Amino acid sequence: VSAHPSYARIQVTDDIFENPQEPPMFCMILRKHLEGAIIEEINQVEMDRIIILKIKSRDELGDIRYKRLIIEIMGRHSNIILVDEETEMILDSVKHIPTALNSYRTILPGAKYILPPAQNKISPLNATKEDILRIIDFNAGKLDKQIVGGFSGISPLLAKEIVHRAGLANRETLPSAFLMMMNKLEAHQYSPSITIFENKEEFYLIPLTLMAGEIKPFATLSEMLDRFYFGKADRDRVKQQAHDLERLIKNEKEKNEGKLGKLKQTLAEAENADQHQLLGELLTANLHQVQKGMKDISVPNYYDEHYQEVIILLDPRKSPSENAQMYFTKYQKAKNAVQVVKDQIEKTLGEIEYFDGLIQQLDSASPRDLEEIREELREEGYLRSQKKNKKKSNAKPVIERYQASDGTEIFVGKNNKQNDYLTNKLASRDDI
Repeated sequence: VSAHPSYARIQVTDDIFENPQEPPMFCMILRKHLEGAIIEEINQVEMDRIIILKIKSRDELGDIRYKRLIIEIMGRHSNIILVDEETEMILDSVKHIPTALNSYRTILPGAKYILPPAQNKISPLNATKEDILRIIDFNAGKLDKQIVGGFSGISPLLAKEIVHRAGLANRETLPSAFLMMMNKLEAHQYSPSITIFENKEEFYLIPLTLMAGEIKPFATLSEMLDRFYFGKADRDRVKQQAHDLERLIKNEKEKNEGKLGKLKQTLAEAENADQHQLLGELLTANLHQVQKGMKDISVPNYYDEHYQEVIILLDPRKSPSENAQMYFTKYQKAKNAVQVVKDQIEKTLGEIEYFDGLIQQLDSASPRDLEEIREELREEGYLRSQKKNKKKSNAKPVIERYQASDGTEIFVGKNNKQNDYLTNKLASRDDI
């Protein structure tokens, strides 16, 4: 059962989902009221996407109590609500909706449960040709939207499929396609399939003809839903949780790239140290021509075979000897800086490579992997340490395991902490 804003659904599944380290409050409430209980009935509210589980349980005194677990599958408004059947009071819900957000009904513990407002649409399973012709205005166009607006329980996708199967939709073909589809669904003639087209996927309980693409059939609806939703919610959750990490990592990478540019410029200047020495020596040889206040002086370069003139820039606030000393100081600094700057460039390149690796790790990270990446960034000083996480820092990373066709076990590390643990602690000397 899922109330995910994009992937809400209720289905039977063979998938095993990873439990969070700390159960959510709603989960604790369900355990308190429903542990050891029995589901007696499962009902749907007319054609709405609302499922009600009637559950028999016992309270602390051993008396029989009935609860209702109401699952509302309504896109981003989806919710799961636990209600006491006798009082009709809400015990708790996945999403709390105060009066300020919904004046019609409040979804909060202690409030009385009210069904969503009725839409007063016609049930498509009981519709006749006359009903269809009365609701559909062929001159108004957008026939699929008219079907959704006039009949309960019909999704936009099914409405488009009906219009497509009608071909040239008119007063004969459209009712015929509509009724034929309803008869098939009412008789449970399902052929679950996923249609793949233009790098997108759509699923339905019958093959979709309005999309030209590859159709993958499935034996059951549950098998189809498992395949369609596999990993989607996890990837969305990772994307949301990793947003701040991704921003931090990219910012750190950009800072290091900017630093690298400045270091390369500094290195180019440092490697030009001999020019400062030359200017200092030429200026010293011509101090008698220099006067305080001059901005530059042109002197012959006696190191050049043609004695070409060299213009030496001067600080007018300094004396002739101070200007000469300035160039010798620049020479000494530049000479000493070369090795330091080279070391800094090497370190900065390593930082950029490190952050590139983290960005790649985020692309394939699970929620558990994200926490390990956060812990690594805390240890490296890029994130502030949190006292509450100190106890968890000693936990062993969980390594993914695979088995080759010849039976060889393959262990895979997906981030730096996992790779470090795998290489230095888990692997033996003879492992490859």
